[in-house]
Amino acid sequence: MELTLLDYELVHYRPLRVAAASLCLSHCCWMGLPWVSCPLSCPALCCCWLEKSLPLSSVTHSSSTPTYDEATLRPIMQHVARTGDGERKAVKKKYSSSKLMKISLLPQLRSSIIQKLAAPLLNDP
Repeated sequence: MELTLLDYELVHYRPLRVAAASLCLSHCCWMGLPWVSCPLSCPALCCCWLEKSLPLSSVTHSSSTPTYDEATLRPIMQHVARTGDGERKAVKKKYSSSKLMKISLLPQLRSSIIQKLAAPLLNDP
């Protein structure tokens, strides 16, 4: 999430959408799940992992809760996935400390989900 603050490509997105996309991406990577459309039109937090982790009856929705679909969040998720490509070494080093639980060293950050999302934005020949 901190890397998104340094990415000029993300400045035109609302912070709530960037947060939703980041959270959705983290759940997809952590649980290893593809996008799952939620029958309740719930926020992005639920769309990736709801059916595997919570019974639908336990989810409550309010009219003020923003909802996002895959088409809305995918471009943001691609940019978030791309930000971990090694450009921002200081942030990676910061989050590799034991004080921050070595979060930047997790193997999920190099998962196939991240690579597939970032691929269209990388300029590799």
